[in-house]
Amino acid sequence: MNIPLKSMVAFYHQNQLLIGQIEAENSGLYTIKSLSGESFELRSGRFVIYTDDPEDLASFSQKLQTQVEKLAAEELELSQSESLSLQRLADNLGKTSGIERFALYIHLKNHPELYLHRKDRFRSLTAVERQNYQSACAAQSARTAYLNEISAALQGIELKPESQLQLFIELSELMLENRHKDLQQLITKAYPQKDNNMALKSFRIALAELDNACDPVIAESGVPCSFAGLCSAEELRSVVKSDPACEAFCIDSEDTKDYDDALSLRRQGENWLLGIHVSAVAAALEPKGLLIAEARRRVSSLYTANLVIPMFPARHSERGLSLVSGETKPVLSLYVVLDNRFRILGKSFCRDQVLIAANHSYKEVDRKLDQEPFNTLNKITKSLAAARDSQAENRRERFYRYLKQKEGKLEVCTIDNDSPARILVEELMILYNSSLADFALRNAIPVLYRNVQQWGDPNEAFPATQAYLSTRASFHPGIGTHAYLHASSPVRRYVDLLNQANILAALANEPVPHPSEELEAEIEQIEKRLHLLKETGQQSERYWWLKYLEQNWLHTPLDGCVQQVQKGRMRIELPDWGIQVWVAAQQYRRDDHLKLMFTGVDWDNWLLQADLL
Repeated sequence: MNIPLKSMVAFYHQNQLLIGQIEAENSGLYTIKSLSGESFELRSGRFVIYTDDPEDLASFSQKLQTQVEKLAAEELELSQSESLSLQRLADNLGKTSGIERFALYIHLKNHPELYLHRKDRFRSLTAVERQNYQSACAAQSARTAYLNEISAALQGIELKPESQLQLFIELSELMLENRHKDLQQLITKAYPQKDNNMALKSFRIALAELDNACDPVIAESGVPCSFAGLCSAEELRSVVKSDPACEAFCIDSEDTKDYDDALSLRRQGENWLLGIHVSAVAAALEPKGLLIAEARRRVSSLYTANLVIPMFPARHSERGLSLVSGETKPVLSLYVVLDNRFRILGKSFCRDQVLIAANHSYKEVDRKLDQEPFNTLNKITKSLAAARDSQAENRRERFYRYLKQKEGKLEVCTIDNDSPARILVEELMILYNSSLADFALRNAIPVLYRNVQQWGDPNEAFPATQAYLSTRASFHPGIGTHAYLHASSPVRRYVDLLNQANILAALANEPVPHPSEELEAEIEQIEKRLHLLKETGQQSERYWWLKYLEQNWLHTPLDGCVQQVQKGRMRIELPDWGIQVWVAAQQYRRDDHLKLMFTGVDWDNWLLQADLL
């Protein structure tokens, strides 16, 4: 294309339409002088329109402005069904001169709320398209205001509660799904001296979305940490107090603050009446409220060595929804009638209220196992376990060791999985969950069952298994029941909350809030988040064990057992704690047992450095 000198051209520079005049040409490269006096060197392909009418640039611009204003006054209506080129439109409208075509192009581009420009063709927007455009503009305007508000918050101006809530949600989505690029750009701009990860962490701490005490695994995982103010401030639904059906007590770990299940046991004539009572969390939440939306986003509480990241804000998880000693609480109860040989004679579910008489620890109950009601409960649970066809009992290690940070110091804590109190609670929760699964199955109540898939020879001692969620029940070999679900921990698990909500509705003869189709659609999101939490928890645990060894066991001979040698490092089991760590050493042996001494931690690779003795 050969365009004469002195021609007027329109072109885009930094998303802005500019008008200029060709002053020179050299081998197809045109020198353009704009109205502001700035010069540009462009190929002809950059020109969106040109005219070779002889004219002074300033005079042309003035006349062009007059023509544009004239077109605006004419309120041009184009076809909504047929898109036409600029030349065709100009011919149809009788715009024959170059300046009129320039003005027509500028008018059409100045009014995207009226005209659609696609593939160098134009038409009028339909009524629906105009409405959509206005909505998009409003959304973009709101987005800009929101980002400006966040920028101001970094300067000390308080965020609006709605904006804080949106920000907390978006930060997790940014990390997990790489969404909200405009937010990422804002963060990068706010911390120009830091890389993206450190900028993001600093930003989250500054705006109180991230607790500074979070370990690096949690901080980088995208798991939601803090609660937005609006979420924390949402109140639970009021409950009409009634006389408690009975007194009950909780059994949990010593440091537990979120009690969600309790037990009761009393005589009923010659029989026993066992009560298993679970906090009626679903009844306490607004169905479309922020708390249940936050529970869906988190899916489960997460426990680390130094923090609890709960599914609900602490004021609810540790008080309002927790079965706290001395308070009467609404619950979803399973009552089981047993004869003197602890055979089950009947079961029933109901929503009632119980007075929580005590919050016991496992250790306390183990010490009092010869006292009532613990003695009889222990006998009941042994009878229940014997009646089940379970493959689970022989699969787990007896002792599980974990770390807890107390007053800044890491301590090793041990759980005895064979503790009578733990077995007692575990067995009664199995009874509760399997009974509820059976109740849902018999009454066609939509729930999320927890099924188990097996691979290989089912006659093997430990066949490979995988648990999964489904709206259809199947035999659960690990527990030995024909149907199983989770509903005994609605303060800590979202699946339990969904199941409880539907059971409560069915008991009240009301429509279930979560039909089967909705539950089916939830499974992928829930299992994806559970997988993230599992991986994050395991990595966090690994971080804290390295911290513990670094703080307490450097330059101290330790026993180890080599499990694997791979790429210049060894995976070693430390029998003192039953954990496995990756170790780098100058020498490598494949001996089963060895003595080693840790000399440091390579935190870039999360690798212990050691000398073999």
